[in-house]
Amino acid sequence: MHGLVIPHTMEELSSIGTPGAVKGNMEALEYELYDTQPYVTTVTQNLTFFTAADVNNGFVTNMKAAGQLPNPDFFAPRVVTLDVITAEPGDFARLRDIYALLYGTTAGQSPFMEFLYSGKPYCHFSLATVPAAGGPTGFSTRTAVEYGNNGFIGKGRCMGIGPDGDPSILILPLQAFSWQIRWPAAVALTATVALKLAMHGTYYRQIR
Repeated sequence: MHGLVIPHTMEELSSIGTPGAVKGNMEALEYELYDTQPYVTTVTQNLTFFTAADVNNGFVTNMKAAGQLPNPDFFAPRVVTLDVITAEPGDFARLRDIYALLYGTTAGQSPFMEFLYSGKPYCHFSLATVPAAGGPTGFSTRTAVEYGNNGFIGKGRCMGIGPDGDPSILILPLQAFSWQIRWPAAVALTATVALKLAMHGTYYRQIR
């Protein structure tokens, strides 16, 4: 079955094209805004993401400015994901480390994450319910190599959809934002790991 063909004028195509052609106008692109923070075993109890600008060519974060978007950029996040980045897995301890980070080790209490925007909290999520982008999966025996991730692959936690179908959160330029993760108590791990937190959505930037 063929789709509906909609004709456009040259002016319409120029205005909706990405990358755009008219300097000063805004263009929209699918985008992932991410940051990575280390979790230090038996020490870390709170982590804050998106507070520093990129100084590592995008390998740690792709933030253009510390804690905010540059003017006149906008970002409409739809989904948030979390990855646990460990060293090469080789035994049951790696699987246990990921479990301990997501669920905590304090009986009756669980870690959570929260989005802070202009000083107000939004999106208060239990850490174990935030899927990640995926990674190696595997099995656990006493003699074989094991691979483990956080158990969720390629889904993500929705940050909210408005009645018109658009994301309910729009990050404006020069407005402070961050994500925070809190644990009831510091978790003992096999070794220090990294946590990569990413927001997936639409990025609006000026055509230059």
